[in-house]
Amino acid sequence: MRRWGFDVVAFGPSLHDEASFYVVRSFASVAGRQSAEDAFYGSDDWRQGPREPMLACIESYVDVVLELDEAAVEALRSSSNPQPE
Repeated sequence: MRRWGFDVVAFGPSLHDEASFYVVRSFASVAGRQSAEDAFYGSDDWRQGPREPMLACIESYVDVVLELDEAAVEALRSSSNPQPE
């Protein structure tokens, strides 16, 4: 995702279920999100790369879109990826 320019804010296992995971990404707009996802998921990097093994691991999938200010995004980024002191 990062190689394709996605801003991966946070990722990891869910606190409610050890078999569930999340990925939080930031986009400038909903249209920008759609354009970036169309390009990536339509690419050979995805289709001939990790697509099949990753999809085989997914039993259910939920997409949520939130509008957050930069402070909220940065708070998610730092709380999910603590920096060493």
